[in-house]
Amino acid sequence: MKAIQLFIACAMLIITAGCATPRSVADIAATTLRGAWNVEIDTGRGTTLGSMIISRDVAGQEGTLTTNRGSNVLPVRTLTLNDRAIDLSVQSPNGMVVFKGELSRDGNAFEGKVTYHDGQVFRMKGMREVPRVVVAFPLPMRTLANIRNA
Repeated sequence: MKAIQLFIACAMLIITAGCATPRSVADIAATTLRGAWNVEIDTGRGTTLGSMIISRDVAGQEGTLTTNRGSNVLPVRTLTLNDRAIDLSVQSPNGMVVFKGELSRDGNAFEGKVTYHDGQVFRMKGMREVPRVVVAFPLPMRTLANIRNA
C-alpha cells in the first residue's frame, strides 16, 4: 500500500514539474536593466552616442553613462524599473539629467524622453549590447615525434 502511495506521489511530482514553464532568456532580460547598453540621444541637431553600464549590488542597481560629447563618466543616481516603465537619473557636471521611458517586451531595447538639466527634452533610445561569444577550437595534439619531423 505504501509503495502505491509513494508511486502516486512521485508520478504527481513528475507531472507537475513537467507542466512548469521555464523562463526564457527574453523573460529574464525583460525584468532587469543589468548589462551594457548602446545609447542614442536625438538632439534635433545630431545624434549623441553613448554607452551605459548597469550593474547590481546589494543596495540595488547602479551604473554609469558616457557619451561621445565629452570624457565624463556620469554616475547613475536613481534607477527604477516598474513593469516596463523606466525612471533613470544621471548626475552630469551641470546638474541632474532625467530619463523616463519604456523597456521593450523582450528587454533588449528601451525608448523614451530625456530631460537635460536646463529643461531641454530629447528622444533617447538604447539597445542592449549582445554578449560576444568566443568559440575556441582545440588544436590537434602534436606528438614529440611530429614536432621532431616538422
